[in-house]
Amino acid sequence: ITQQIPIKQNTTLTILCHVGHDHTSNKGHFIETHIDIFENGKLVWECSSTFLQSLKQKRPDIHFRQSKTTDSYHSALNKQEIKAISSLQFTALDALKYAYISKDANPIHLHHIPAKLMGFRTTMMHGMLAKARVLAQLEVLIDIQHISINVQFKNAIYLPTQVCLNVALSQQNNTFSLMDSEQCVTHLSGVILPLLNRMN
Repeated sequence: ITQQIPIKQNTTLTILCHVGHDHTSNKGHFIETHIDIFENGKLVWECSSTFLQSLKQKRPDIHFRQSKTTDSYHSALNKQEIKAISSLQFTALDALKYAYISKDANPIHLHHIPAKLMGFRTTMMHGMLAKARVLAQLEVLIDIQHISINVQFKNAIYLPTQVCLNVALSQQNNTFSLMDSEQCVTHLSGVILPLLNRMN
């Protein structure tokens, strides 16, 4: 995700979406998507994502990750010392409110029956809301107005739950992870880069 400039409320936007390359490997079927958002013809926000649907038959194991993940992403996560800074609560009401605002009414987020029919343990939080909550927490620590963020969604956040936000801050980049309260399961992880650094 690259935010060129902050998007203000009540702004009229033009959103262009397209499906890019798709292919199948031994891990499953990959589908790449790209979204560009324009304000008065000027690009203000863009996002590239890769969706993986596993070939396993036991349950639909669907993961999401940024399509531009590189070795630098993994080295940034490994080299920095990540420390816990806060805990976040996620409830079924949070999922309901986000579904109403975002119009993402996928039933696996709203009721345990369709979630179980799809092979999941129970309802789960929207991944994009989890990412947004992370950025809201980091807003008091770093400038998030002109950034490029690379996020990997690793494991579902089942509801209700409490998770731990871990971060490592530096001048070059800022890394984070969202883990369960026992720090055993990573739900998502990512790297935030200043936009100028990303473009150089």
